[in-house]
Amino acid sequence: MKTRLLVLVADCLPTCGMLGAVLVLTGLVYHASAAVESGNDLHVDRERVVALIAAEEAAAAAVSGLCAVTEDVQPFTWRSAAGMICRVAPSRRGGAPGIQISVDGGRGRNYSFSCAVLSGAAPGALGRRATLAAGVAAQRPELREWLARQRIDAHPEHVSVGALLDPDAAPSAPGAVREDRAIGLLRLDRGTDAKDYRLDARHLRRRPPATGLLRVPGNLWVAEAPAPLVLQLRAPLTIVVEGNLYLGRSIAVEGGGNLTLVVVGTANSPGFRDRDGDGGWSAGDLPLGPGPRGAVEGSGMVYFGLPGSRPPALRVEVAAAVVAASEVHLRARTVRIDGALVCGQGITRLGNTDLELTGTRLVPVEREEVPGLRRRGRPRPGLMRPAR
Repeated sequence: MKTRLLVLVADCLPTCGMLGAVLVLTGLVYHASAAVESGNDLHVDRERVVALIAAEEAAAAAVSGLCAVTEDVQPFTWRSAAGMICRVAPSRRGGAPGIQISVDGGRGRNYSFSCAVLSGAAPGALGRRATLAAGVAAQRPELREWLARQRIDAHPEHVSVGALLDPDAAPSAPGAVREDRAIGLLRLDRGTDAKDYRLDARHLRRRPPATGLLRVPGNLWVAEAPAPLVLQLRAPLTIVVEGNLYLGRSIAVEGGGNLTLVVVGTANSPGFRDRDGDGGWSAGDLPLGPGPRGAVEGSGMVYFGLPGSRPPALRVEVAAAVVAASEVHLRARTVRIDGALVCGQGITRLGNTDLELTGTRLVPVEREEVPGLRRRGRPRPGLMRPAR
């Protein structure tokens, strides 16, 4: 499918120019991947591709003069390299700035597209399959050898997860997380010191956060169950966990929105390598941060397969990006992650675990919105989509 689209773009080069082809390529490959993932066939013809390239050119021209996304683009008419006439107008959906583009395809055919206006690019780590803290693989030869056997090429980078967050972003939909005072005591021998929460998938479906950002003021648990936890997302959602993330079963995402799980932890409870997998600090565990010990369970850590003495899930699949400020622990027999895996520290295996990083939900960081995270660079058009 991607090869077919590359051929189509190359076919458009003589009339549209290199600039239009480069601008549209990311969007075309993104939509092709989405179509393949959903099992739908992707039907494109040359005229629609040329119209999409024309819309991309017009959108790039529209944002070129913007200094900030608080400004609306000015209405204007643009003639593309292929000679198509594009009528550009500002739009707003839910208060967010955007662009509406109508492309005259000739012979009475018109194509309408729209895109958001982004303040910059999302963090680059979300566009890679794996990122480990710089130097961790060199310091831990067993981890380096295991990654090589798993055929995982982890990018080394010092990632300050707290610095990735936009301090001005406002979380919403507080009813989507509910405190569970029993799960920590039932699952771990010593329980947890921080508050424990669960997601309410029904609430999220009925009342998604208007800002696309959800805050969990403690540990977030996804308890064991035979079927995945299914989240219906029509727009991107970022969940910021101020504790640990415990994944006892798979998470599936339906509806077209991307899910990003960011586990930031707290400053007074650093993470650690939980070598015995009991979910709490004990002799033999390795501290990974300065400061007081704080909560017995630490913070900023992710468990794929719940810690403790019970047998873990055989397989945990997560259709999301997972960003951890501290250590990632693998206890399930097989862990599959479709988005990026970003580790502020490293990876600890609590058994004979296989890690599959499919990359099928990697974020096109230059063109996709990731709520709640800082952006870099100048304003730019988001992914171009057919107008509704």
